[in-house]
Amino acid sequence: MTRGALAAGAIVMSRAESACPTRGSNPCINPNFCQLCADADRRKARGDAHLAFLRSLMPDEVSLDRAWDEINRAARERYNAAPKPTVEAPMYSLRERGVRALEEPNTLRRLSELSEAQIKEVCRRIQNFKPEIERPWSPDDVATLIVKWRKLHE
Repeated sequence: MTRGALAAGAIVMSRAESACPTRGSNPCINPNFCQLCADADRRKARGDAHLAFLRSLMPDEVSLDRAWDEINRAARERYNAAPKPTVEAPMYSLRERGVRALEEPNTLRRLSELSEAQIKEVCRRIQNFKPEIERPWSPDDVATLIVKWRKLHE
């Protein structure tokens, strides 16, 4: 059998494996292309709902704050966690102002958006501050943070 005949036989064998879900032909001429098309169709169908959601936030009556809150809420529902900047903002406040930051409305609002895994990460990080940069939090200070976070989640 020649090399060309061997390659042609491989094509015939792969054609017989499955019918084409995209074009409906039997056998499928290009299964890889059809798989890519099917994947793109799934992504497009999923994206249409997301695009409709984003468009619903575009009217002039929707404030930028409301749109931001809705987008973050949707992200938390989807990923069960606050976006990274929402974690980093209270980290900055806690590093700069210590326990006093727990009395600030913006810090409390951002802490309320954190998941349990994220608040554990924040606790670990504030206890591991480098002493030459910022004093690490004591266990009592960390306990105060956890109590505040739990009250925000009641």
